[in-house]
Amino acid sequence: MTITVLMASATETDLFERAELEDTKLGVSEKDDPAEVAREDFEALMAGKDHAVVDSFNNKL
Repeated sequence: MTITVLMASATETDLFERAELEDTKLGVSEKDDPAEVAREDFEALMAGKDHAVVDSFNNKL
């Protein structure tokens, strides 16, 4: 069994809308593309890596 930990920054989903956080600093900030986050995590999982850090500008900050 492989467990891969995904370490991503804020991702563009409906979470902020559903939690009514759209007017917060994080809610209005640029977020990572969910397809890219999923792709990078899936590739890490298939490679047997124990973690995946999404390589985005937001995560580098």
